[in-house]
Amino acid sequence: MLGTFVKSSDSTIAESLAAARFDYLIADLEHSTQTRATIPEIIRAAAIFSVPVLVRIGLGQVLEGGAALEGGAAGVQVTGVTSPYRVISARSAITLPPLGELGLSFSHRAAGFGRAPDAYLDRLREETVLIAQIETRAGIEALPDLLTVDRPPDAWFLGPVDLSCDLGHPGDIGHPEVQMALEQAAELIRDSGQRLSVFVADLDDARRWRERGATAIVLGSDVMLLADKAATTVDAWHALR
Repeated sequence: MLGTFVKSSDSTIAESLAAARFDYLIADLEHSTQTRATIPEIIRAAAIFSVPVLVRIGLGQVLEGGAALEGGAAGVQVTGVTSPYRVISARSAITLPPLGELGLSFSHRAAGFGRAPDAYLDRLREETVLIAQIETRAGIEALPDLLTVDRPPDAWFLGPVDLSCDLGHPGDIGHPEVQMALEQAAELIRDSGQRLSVFVADLDDARRWRERGATAIVLGSDVMLLADKAATTVDAWHALR
């Protein structure tokens, strides 16, 4: 599966990405201008092409998971995972009692504003996705314990950029220490039989990670894809002179 981050709050951008046939989109509440109010617009735009939207939530935003689901999100991606408690609390925030703490309401879009309560309940029980993001040395060191939690996430997402910063090589994803840490984490996840997801900057990197067992790959973001295409086009234009 191939996805990308949505940073822009303009729903037309999300709609164009869905039209391009990405398998899924991730609306980013952590590093963007997105807000709780703009997320439903992104979800509606992608729904035109039946593309599901996850919502990435940062530290201290776990309670936003419930709001994301009520807005129609397929699930959440929670960042900064370094302990089993982080996974357990994230799962609890998007799960109904008695297994979780998600409050129940039907007066929202995901339940058809009260007209489709059973469909909403079915999605909560059977289809809600949780992805846990590993992006620090502490997160990698905690993986042996993380991989044994009850009700584990549906995938473990490796964040190379933040990891490079945590290891003292900001932005240098290709640094040997960063690559070694990523491979260590990937091997632990693969050996556990659980799903591996990862952020990549280009298609060559995506191919390498697919060969390394990643089943969900996130390629850049809307703004990165736009900037790259724009730069390539302008460079090609100048080459004609």
